[in-house]
Amino acid sequence: MSAISSPLPQTLDPERLSDHVDRLMRIARRMTGSREGAEDLVQDTFERVLRKPRTLAGDEIAYLVGALRNTHIARLRAASRRIQAETVPEGFDLPDNRHHDHPVTAVHAREILSAVADLPEQYRAAVVAVDLQGQSYDEAAMRLGMPRGTVQSRAFRGRARVARAVGDTNLSSDRIPVY
Repeated sequence: MSAISSPLPQTLDPERLSDHVDRLMRIARRMTGSREGAEDLVQDTFERVLRKPRTLAGDEIAYLVGALRNTHIARLRAASRRIQAETVPEGFDLPDNRHHDHPVTAVHAREILSAVADLPEQYRAAVVAVDLQGQSYDEAAMRLGMPRGTVQSRAFRGRARVARAVGDTNLSSDRIPVY
């Protein structure tokens, strides 16, 4: 009866990482599609691998390729969660509305919030959850313990009451604007 011998665990030698740069760069270039992206990916992978001692059960290059792939996936996930800023075309000036009608807006906002506070509880809870706290209808339904359709209906009716109270027909559409 012969025992299958597995390779002895070994520690990743930081001094030997440079032996694998060319191969990792080729793989990273296929993953990222650019030389610059590949350089960043390999650098990020090395940084992650060198943070703490790594024990390898097998081949050093196989471990590094796996680490490269995992780093690439982590970067893609992080990028997908980031808010993407839109670039403004050259020569296009954004309006500065911060001070344009601030006194009127502040008065209007107070009127709206006062009208929301005066709503019956059933409507106020839905309007506050959806319009002021920014919850989705599903989140508000879970929090308030009622069906989604009920939250939508109560928010709609609450907005209509607020619009009538402040004399603004634009408020009854989708959501009450928070200034």
